[in-house]
Amino acid sequence: RSVAVEIRTTFAALYDFDLAGRQCLVLAGLVLLLTTPLLIVGLRLLAVAILARQTRPVRPYPHAALSRILRIALLAVLAIGIGVPTLGLCLPAINDPMPVRALAKAWSTTSATFTYTFGAGAVAVLAATCLALVAGRDLRLRLAVLGVLLMLLAMPPALGALGTSYAATRAPAELDWLLRSQLTVAVVLGLRFLPVATVIMMRAVGTLSPSWTDAARVHGVSRGPLFLRVILPHLAPAILVGVLLVMVLAAAEITTTHLLQPTTGRPSLPLAIFTVMANSPEGLVASLCLIYLLGVALIMAVALQLPRWLRRRTL
Repeated sequence: RSVAVEIRTTFAALYDFDLAGRQCLVLAGLVLLLTTPLLIVGLRLLAVAILARQTRPVRPYPHAALSRILRIALLAVLAIGIGVPTLGLCLPAINDPMPVRALAKAWSTTSATFTYTFGAGAVAVLAATCLALVAGRDLRLRLAVLGVLLMLLAMPPALGALGTSYAATRAPAELDWLLRSQLTVAVVLGLRFLPVATVIMMRAVGTLSPSWTDAARVHGVSRGPLFLRVILPHLAPAILVGVLLVMVLAAAEITTTHLLQPTTGRPSLPLAIFTVMANSPEGLVASLCLIYLLGVALIMAVALQLPRWLRRRTL
């Protein structure tokens, strides 16, 4: 039993919101105590590693035998990490097929799942784009933004969800649209994965040429048209990929949706799988998992092919 499981148990089974909040604060304090020295010591090296861009293609590794061993090891990792679990889901779905019930259950959660994931992606990428443009090429500002966001990513997911749930239960009914809606879950998830989107956008902003601004000044072009006609199309592949990646991560974040689901009453597909896992036939659970896995695979395939498609359109 992990700390996250204990917090969810305290919240959903024991209904002790105050104890869950204290557990979450203690965990956040421990995480902050452990991550702060690491960020202070290694933040600059980490920023160089994740924000640097490769300017020329990497040469193949000279040793052919070691290259083959690494490829075989990669295939083995993929087979064990993806192939075996997928096979384990296919067997119950074949032995006890329930495609109609699985599709009906998945369809009933489509609206909430799309709202949570796409809303989280939009919120995260919008805020990340603003942060990346404000930081620009200022090294100190980039390090400060990266350090704060990495600390935010290290915080337990239950921290924001419990705080939002606490505020929603004590707020007046006039604020239900803000604190007890599907938009609330999307915003909390978007802020949760803001560091991931920010790294993507900071790398993309790092490819902007300073000469574009100088050329715009020479020709009398204001910042608005420059951003809409030059900068935004250049950042479009990174924006779309960031949205899709955050959508996948937000869909897999069960803790936040589980803690906020009582305020909205609309579960997502992963949360529905999590809640029916103990009381439903294994064929239904396996079919739901396969549907979820197929959706994630389609989103990742689109994210991989999207930059190439956009480059062809621009060329």
